[in-house]
Amino acid sequence: MSITNNIINVLQNRRRQLGMPYKVLAKRANLGMVTVQRVLNGDTGVRFDTLATIAECLGINFEAAGTIKVYTLEVNTILEQQARQKAKHLVALTQGSAGLEGQGVDTDTLRRVEDKIVHELLAGSKKRLWVA
Repeated sequence: MSITNNIINVLQNRRRQLGMPYKVLAKRANLGMVTVQRVLNGDTGVRFDTLATIAECLGINFEAAGTIKVYTLEVNTILEQQARQKAKHLVALTQGSAGLEGQGVDTDTLRRVEDKIVHELLAGSKKRLWVA
């Protein structure tokens, strides 16, 4: 198996581990969804920079100097980061609405709500983390 095929397998496995839909990965990589699907399905003629861009969005970095070394973030770290980002967004929406009504919430309460949302997101389907 070639180095490129090994890299593609690593990327496809990581995408599955994260439960990240192709559409979300394409948006994060600023690539077309068809391009991402072609790359991860092993289409020939893939540019290394395209692989590297997709890899970065999946928490994987490559170092090419004679041999390719792969550095990855733990899957749980990426899931936690995504859950935290989504929770912050949800809390901000809620806080913004409550603030307009004169019912804003203090910082400690917001932090506890955010932590609870993170916990609930991580306990549910991984796909919930990636969709709006």
